[in-house]
Amino acid sequence: MKLGKMWIVVFFVLLSGCAPVAEECEVCKECEVCKECEVNPFPGGLVLPQVYIMAKLYYTAEDLAALQTNVVEPLVAYFESLDQTVVSIQIDNDNRGGSDKHTFTVEVIVSDNDGNSDPIYLGFLHSKVDGLIPVWVMETMD
Repeated sequence: MKLGKMWIVVFFVLLSGCAPVAEECEVCKECEVCKECEVNPFPGGLVLPQVYIMAKLYYTAEDLAALQTNVVEPLVAYFESLDQTVVSIQIDNDNRGGSDKHTFTVEVIVSDNDGNSDPIYLGFLHSKVDGLIPVWVMETMD
């Protein structure tokens, strides 16, 4: 019975990723007394911006392609020109359940890369013109 309990303990120690011994961990290579090892949840790198399109299945392929080239890419290019990073873009529309869409609600979260956790928030409506999604241009207040 003692041998069975010991195997369970060894099994759970192996699952934890770090061995609870007073030497370097095999996984994190830095522990003197083993602590929880940090694991990168994005081993291939985090892809930014994270683009979320509400009810995406109801969009036509043409609208999805136009949103990417005429809205997402110009947004990213604009903020990169200011040395800022677009973190996320959420797109919704006026007709979630149907394929005929006219107006899009676009919400953008941008990091100004200053080490501060306060993001820049941008929200706007983007409407089709003559049935096509136009290229996004930043509007300024004069």
